[in-house]
Amino acid sequence: MYLAVLAYPHPAHVVQVVLVERDRVVLCGAGHGDVRAAVGIASLALQQIEDDLAADDVDQEELAAILRELIEDTDPPGGFMASVAQLLTVAAKRAEQVEPDRDGDASCPLHEAAALLTDDAGQRLIWAARALHPEGDI
Repeated sequence: MYLAVLAYPHPAHVVQVVLVERDRVVLCGAGHGDVRAAVGIASLALQQIEDDLAADDVDQEELAAILRELIEDTDPPGGFMASVAQLLTVAAKRAEQVEPDRDGDASCPLHEAAALLTDDAGQRLIWAARALHPEGDI
């Protein structure tokens, strides 16, 4: 369990991130803007989900519930997968504006990745959850 997350500004708009678990630093880094801090915090949250998935006491019903939490219509709408897809879509739109030659070499793969997450990965999570526990929410 992670007990502290610290993100503090550093001179020249560099953000220092320190993630602490009990008495040890588990992640430390610096980056421009708040992206490094957000990625560090998201990585930490994903690690917690991985730990929950790997726990010995997780049965098929609980595993199905965890999978559903990644995709169900909560806050944000569409769940975690939709949030990641939206992030990729925003990156794709920005790439459209800044890529050289505006030929889609950068933006198209980002749009495709977003579509794969929502259309393919999201649907496969639903199928897996239903196979594990058909009586569930989705």
